[in-house]
Amino acid sequence: MICHRWEQKLSQPLQQAVSDVVDSVSYEVLPVFLEETQDIIPQIGSKLRAWRILPQDDDIHRALLRLLHTLKGSARMVGAMQLGELVHAMESHVETAFSERNITDAALDQLENEFDVISGKIEQLQAAEAVSAAIQQTTAVSPARRCGSRI
Repeated sequence: MICHRWEQKLSQPLQQAVSDVVDSVSYEVLPVFLEETQDIIPQIGSKLRAWRILPQDDDIHRALLRLLHTLKGSARMVGAMQLGELVHAMESHVETAFSERNITDAALDQLENEFDVISGKIEQLQAAEAVSAAIQQTTAVSPARRCGSRI
């Protein structure tokens, strides 16, 4: 079994739950999703850092939940179900942490670890999309050009 570095950061129950989910990624809409993540991921990171500084700020909490909810829905729409489950788990942990109104550094550290795992999954999707694009480009070349003919 290949163990990715991001998998090492997952708790055992979460790792099991994610491994039970099967991805069915749509490579037609994946580029749109990845473009969206270029905006959302930095915003999530920023909100996590802000939450560490201002742990009682309701606006940070709501904005973070909105971003996570958007990312979760987009991941599921593109068929990245494992990523959707990871984001759902983080979203639930954010809700729990905020409801306790006394978030610890350890809880924030855990959320940051979960965010690292999510970022790792997105990087995997970016790599898969690059391979898919390269394959499509190769198959789009005309048969005559593949044989070295000049037209």
